[in-house]
Amino acid sequence: MAIFQRNRVYSLIVGTDEEAVEITNLQIEFEVTKTDNNKEKKNQAKVSIYNLSRERQALLEEDYVVVQLRVGYADTRKGGDELPLLFSGQVVGIETKEGGEALTQRRNTDIITTLTVDEMWAQLNGRVLSTTVPAGKTRKDAIKQIVADIPEVSKSEILGEQAEKEVVDGMPLSGTPRQCLDQLCNASGMKWQIDNGVLYVADRDGAYTETTDGVPKIGQFSGVIERPQYKSEDSKRVRLKKRHRSESDQSKPDQNRVPTLHCKILLNPTIVAGSVVYLDWEDLSGYYQVTEVVHKGSYRSTEWYSELILSAYGQ
Repeated sequence: MAIFQRNRVYSLIVGTDEEAVEITNLQIEFEVTKTDNNKEKKNQAKVSIYNLSRERQALLEEDYVVVQLRVGYADTRKGGDELPLLFSGQVVGIETKEGGEALTQRRNTDIITTLTVDEMWAQLNGRVLSTTVPAGKTRKDAIKQIVADIPEVSKSEILGEQAEKEVVDGMPLSGTPRQCLDQLCNASGMKWQIDNGVLYVADRDGAYTETTDGVPKIGQFSGVIERPQYKSEDSKRVRLKKRHRSESDQSKPDQNRVPTLHCKILLNPTIVAGSVVYLDWEDLSGYYQVTEVVHKGSYRSTEWYSELILSAYGQ
């Protein structure tokens, strides 16, 4: 059954713990990038707001401004259900007018305020840890110790063989939470990312989805805008080569880089980088792991979609 995703709606909250405002009807543009490995590329959003009042602009001049963006469709929203959370974090950059005297730039008759927002920037970079994980504890214990003092991390999903291995000689942890997560995962063959308050950790080539039960299904009648395609001719050749390898060669490792499939769908804020989706599209049908997702939107124009970079799952 087709799901009609029409009549876009959004809620943008900006401000501080003491004072914040909700914006729902101004023109906004956004680009939100999430990856399955925050060590290599952190989750970040750029949000442009058109024609803010001076009072609302003043809120952005405070320290530790928080941004929360929720998006969805009026046609799929039931009753008073809250819109799905697309991104939240702290402002780490504000585009300035030439001359540096204002927080905005003027384009024709519009005033556009552009914010760069990092996921949990203050929590991951504004604290310093100095402790030791005792010998005999697991790497999972070490991860939990790193985020123990971050109440904003509401849940931890830690999967994979590497996380279950013991810290034989103990492990010192020193630095910011981000530095400690990077150090631990890099040394242990793991990856991590935080998406909307949930910490995900898995083996470097693994997924953040434990099973394929209930994974999102995307296809011609459920969100896909354009035919999915491999990025380059080299990637296509690798895929065809793997498909036609003889049975005796199936056990031999493929020395070529694993090809990635690019897929453009109607904006779906629930897609988690590192999770698994099922693609229903002709000969490309199957389960795929989401390596990266980029959400792009413009409230009053045609742009309102998600771009997925996928790799084959379980192969």
